[in-house]
Amino acid sequence: MGAIVARQDNFHKTSLMGRLRHFVLLNAQKLCDTQHMMQQILLSLVHALYEGNPQPVFANTEKLNDAVEELRQLLDNHHDLKVVETPIYGYVWLNMETAHQLELLSNLICRALRK
Repeated sequence: MGAIVARQDNFHKTSLMGRLRHFVLLNAQKLCDTQHMMQQILLSLVHALYEGNPQPVFANTEKLNDAVEELRQLLDNHHDLKVVETPIYGYVWLNMETAHQLELLSNLICRALRK
């Protein structure tokens, strides 16, 4: 009887991990889009610095806020699984933090170019 219960527990854990991995695969596009957006923002920062014009940077703040919020919701919506794979959580968190730091950098560059 104990072996059956243990097998059922393992099945449920495996099923839960499978759902979590499936969630990551389904939402990988959001991560990919966020990374692509951050690359484009870095290019716009380079152009702003080169030209001395902060205008292209102003639109970045809203885009970055939206990206961070989407990634935060991604984690929050699946927090109820009670299982968080460290690499998955770390990868999403790193993207959120990178977007946030890029937003701060954009703000600093805008301030510097306005002076």
